Parts: sequence; C-alpha cells; structure tokens
Amino acid sequence: MPPFLRGMNLGLLCDSEDSEESRLFKHAATALGARVTLIAVNVAELRGAEDDSLRKTARVLGRLYDGLECQVSEPALVERLRRTAGIPVFHGLAWPGHATARLTERLAGAASAQAKRLLILQGALLFALLNHASGSAGGAPDAMP
Repeated sequence: MPPFLRGMNLGLLCDSEDSEESRLFKHAATALGARVTLIAVNVAELRGAEDDSLRKTARVLGRLYDGLECQVSEPALVERLRRTAGIPVFHGLAWPGHATARLTERLAGAASAQAKRLLILQGALLFALLNHASGSAGGAPDAMP
C-alpha cells in the first residue's frame, strides 16, 4: 500500500503496547507510512488532572502529533482531550467493540477477517488524517461508539 501518511506522527495513548489492539493500530498506521509513538499513560493521573492541566497536555499532544489514538476506557477523558488537542483523537479505534470492528463483520469477500479489519482501520485513519490535514474534515470518524 502506498505510504499515504508518510511524515505523519501519531500518538498511541495506552497502558501497554503489547495488547492486540495496540499492535493492530500500530500495524495499520505504519503500513500507511505514519510513525507511531507509544505514550504510556496513568489514567488515574489524567482523570484527576485539573481542567487547565489537561488542556495544556492536550495542546502539547496536538503540537507533537497529527493524530492521537486513546486506548483508555475513559470516554469523558478522551472527550476532554479531543476538545482541546486540535487534531483527530480516536477512542479505541482498534478495539473489538468499536464500530469499525462491527463494520468489518459486514464486509463480504474472500479476505480474512484480520485483513478486512486492517483495511477498515486504514480507511478510518486516511479519512480523518488526510481530511484534517487539508482543513476540510469535521474531525475523526470517532463519533462512532
């Protein structure tokens, strides 16, 4: 696949890069040419952060990265980051319960479920990141549950 996301840096906010979801997200993004940086996070610290501190953190992340995948189970925390970061912020894009996984189940074809899942993730990344970079996006396709 062409490196459509060459030169883009994505942050992966998660507890462990050893999880299947982290590996899947990283594989989908790097296959498109993006660089993915693991950001080890203490969810309790972020959750307890004052609004001003979290806004500053989100702004810094928005300057460092072109997109952010949050693999934390705190929707309110992810929404707080999304409001201030100024970049596409995904919430569990590679999780089995995400809408992208449900879409994979509906795809016909001979490809394996894993290959279909990878293509769906890559499509979501391309849509959000390239539209955001061109200034015409309404945000990440993360309005999905």
